[in-house]
Amino acid sequence: MISFLIQQKVNQDGPTADTNYTNFTLVRKLDTVPFPLDFRARARQEKNITAYETERQLLEAFINKLHQFDPDLLIAHNLCGSVIEILLNRINMLRIGHWSRIGRMKRSNMPQRKNDGSASSWVPR
Repeated sequence: MISFLIQQKVNQDGPTADTNYTNFTLVRKLDTVPFPLDFRARARQEKNITAYETERQLLEAFINKLHQFDPDLLIAHNLCGSVIEILLNRINMLRIGHWSRIGRMKRSNMPQRKNDGSASSWVPR
């Protein structure tokens, strides 16, 4: 599952008064476990929940959404620790070709992990 909460109009010089957020959630079924019986019907009722059959479909949709919204800042729990590492590893393993849309630069090579003994660090190639 991947969920986003997007704030389009952020005041960089002080508090942000606009409380209009866009949110969406992407989910996939586990490989051997089907969705609950009424899940798809309930997900269709919610405009911001989309269900996918495979991890590849979910990650491709995530990359497309990220590219569509083009955020200036991403905030996530442990993003620089293990989340980005797991995400890039899964994208690489599934051979998702447009992975570079996560950022703003078109890259042909996946960034390599910098092994310096500290927290996960990714360096461009």
